[in-house]
Amino acid sequence: MGTITRLSKIYGGSFLSLVSLCYFLQSFRSFPWMAMTFWYKDNLKVDPGTMQFLMSTTMLPMVAKPVYGIISDSVYIKGAHRIPYLVLAGGLQLFAWTAIALFSGVSSAASMLTAFLTITNLGGAISEVVQDAMVAEAGKNKAGAQPDLYFSSHNPILLTLHVSERSFGLGSVRDTDDNPELKQFQGRKDVGSAMWDQMAKLKEALQKPALHRPLLWFLSSFALIPGLGSSMFFFQTEYLGLNASVLGLARLVGQVGLIFGSMLYNKALKGVPVRRLFVYVQILLSLCMLTDVVFVKRINLELGIPDKWFVLGASAFVEAIGQFKSLPFMVLLAQLCPSGSEASVFSFFSAASCLAGLLNGYLGVVLSSQLNISAKDFSGLPTGILISASCALLPILWIGLIPEEGKSAKETRTNSVEAKKAL
Repeated sequence: MGTITRLSKIYGGSFLSLVSLCYFLQSFRSFPWMAMTFWYKDNLKVDPGTMQFLMSTTMLPMVAKPVYGIISDSVYIKGAHRIPYLVLAGGLQLFAWTAIALFSGVSSAASMLTAFLTITNLGGAISEVVQDAMVAEAGKNKAGAQPDLYFSSHNPILLTLHVSERSFGLGSVRDTDDNPELKQFQGRKDVGSAMWDQMAKLKEALQKPALHRPLLWFLSSFALIPGLGSSMFFFQTEYLGLNASVLGLARLVGQVGLIFGSMLYNKALKGVPVRRLFVYVQILLSLCMLTDVVFVKRINLELGIPDKWFVLGASAFVEAIGQFKSLPFMVLLAQLCPSGSEASVFSFFSAASCLAGLLNGYLGVVLSSQLNISAKDFSGLPTGILISASCALLPILWIGLIPEEGKSAKETRTNSVEAKKAL
């Protein structure tokens, strides 16, 4: 609570309220999406391969995140270039989810449902780009409080307990009205040239080894692990008969675990060198993934652990660990990001992460096919889990792409100076 109080004094309660509300809604989106997986399976009767293909298709707007970031960095609407895009993103999601909920024609056909889910992801993608840029900008201006800001903005439950009701009026939220970049932009007559400048900045930023080397490591650490999420989903629901409430509660437990993991990072792990921290996380992730072998082989029952409690414990913990890895990397990325290109760089990172996730899913489809895993045959699933857990250790081999702590700090200062000269 003391951290939140301090951040409220630094950034203002209204700013923290805004970004925390955005992150809360972003996290909450996982629950209706889980409901959609049940809808595809139970009502539309699609098979695992088709469902994974359709769900992957809905993620395509995420790939275009760099475009949204460049537009947000370059195109101002009534003197602002963040909040108007949040309003647009919210409108798109409200329209699509309302149509899915109220009109049977939308939800009764797999193709139509996929189209509207794609619209929700378009709104979600724009929102994520803008809110990450806002946090990056604020964190860069107050570098000493940056990790605390990421902690608080990703833990809106704690923040809501602190911020007063008046803060939600957003009266003190500023969106570049006093920003010198805005004055510079207002002197430009050609919006196209502004966008071209942002693309040039993004290209220049990505050419820096201090930025693209950590990006390559982080993205490969996701892309090279075959995803067996659909196979596990069918195993849990078709073979074991677990219902939506159990899986939804597991998601909630995973989010709570992420909150405690963020608190642990904020209190005890900020001083740990990033390279060493990622090694620990990859090893822990691999070990946690192996617990699914215990689950699939039914060893948990021999140990007296019911399926429900095992899912709420081990499976939720794996999800939390996978998400936790993003926190220290986002802090590192914000430090290395050139000023004025926050949305562009973070949107590129998000889009590349989406591509890594798609590759993760496609590798999972190939692996499942090779092991003959289907909706009725899960005999090859333990082997698939062992392969995935082993792949989680591979990124440790090229952990040198992550800068050492001292070198990272030095390069960060150099990048900041160069960025200021470029503006």
